[in-house]
Amino acid sequence: MPQNGRVILPENSHLVIRKSLNLGSKDEVRISFVTGPGDVFGTYQQWKEGRDDKRVPIITYSAMFYDLIASAKAHGQLISVANTKDYHDKEFRFDKVIRPKFSGRFSFYISQHKYAQNVIEKINLFDPQIVLVSTDFPANGWLALSQSRKLILTAHNTFWPMGQPPSTLPGMLEQYLLSRHSRHIDSAVCTSSECKRQISTLTNGRVEGYVQFPQLLKKYRKEKRQRARNLIYIGRIERNKGIFLLLNSFRALMEKYPDSTLTFVGSGRAEEELQNRIDEINDTRVRFTGRLDAKGVHNELSNCDLLVCPTMTKFNEGLAVVGIEAAAHGIPSVLSSIVPASDLLGSACKIFKADSSTDLTSTLEELMGNENAYMELYNRVLPQVGENMYDRTLSWGTQLYKAIISGD
Repeated sequence: MPQNGRVILPENSHLVIRKSLNLGSKDEVRISFVTGPGDVFGTYQQWKEGRDDKRVPIITYSAMFYDLIASAKAHGQLISVANTKDYHDKEFRFDKVIRPKFSGRFSFYISQHKYAQNVIEKINLFDPQIVLVSTDFPANGWLALSQSRKLILTAHNTFWPMGQPPSTLPGMLEQYLLSRHSRHIDSAVCTSSECKRQISTLTNGRVEGYVQFPQLLKKYRKEKRQRARNLIYIGRIERNKGIFLLLNSFRALMEKYPDSTLTFVGSGRAEEELQNRIDEINDTRVRFTGRLDAKGVHNELSNCDLLVCPTMTKFNEGLAVVGIEAAAHGIPSVLSSIVPASDLLGSACKIFKADSSTDLTSTLEELMGNENAYMELYNRVLPQVGENMYDRTLSWGTQLYKAIISGD
């Protein structure tokens, strides 16, 4: 099997895909990808030049999609909210679809409906045999997307917090409706085993899905560490990601551990509030860098001892890939109980009860105050995660190929 650096496919993949679609060896294959909010066109411009997207620390889904389309001798359509303009060439076309603004619950549903209809219209014009849709797309539009096509879900978020299936009447109704819409899904590529479990639940086991392992471009030097002092958060700067929960827990430990630091990296709607809180603390041991490119993220990771991902139950976390990025440096993680990354990190991470400031504080203090407890976690990281971060047979693109030719 040849390796292009991101996706592992058999040399006859273009024939296998056509056979799975009951097409002739020279028939045209068209695949539409309804992407998430990332700048897929910017990644494409770098891909065309033979470069990886340096803005992000991992190999992007869209770069792997481009590789798959090229290897399969197919035509790809990418529908995105982030493109600056529509564009097409011999292999790819990019269609921008704007998400209408909304204010309030009713306006949100109207906005989602308009967005879905605009996407469906673009896809019908392209007339693909396969549609790949992210979980950002409204589930009530899956039926229209699946008409005479194979519909593959790329599940980068869970539908409910891990380990907390809906128990209220509105939640159970929403799960019932999701289950009804899921009848139109033919296969799935999942960012975590938890996403896979939930899709299996929604489809009553009909769709099992294929789990990917996040892939890194290069190997990083493992710095020797002996205790947890330099903490880091990387991700969206949003309240429901638990940033203020972490800030409060760290403040409770600052006096006891005067050589400790906390760094926040990322961007989001709570940036101003976070900076204001940090300014109130008025201590150089707490800082906010803002958004960084891939090199900047890994530079920060190389200087820290412990990554903290305190996602709250209000956010349906699909993976939290930052735990994998930290593992590349040999750095262990502390994760809330709804973060599915523990499936990939095994016992190389510490779990605390989601939404609990008390539990997060005690978990951090256990690792900061007990060098043996920290080193036990630290020494598990690379043996647990190993070479999976560089095994392209586990990449999203390779799993997508399996989903395309599968009979789920």
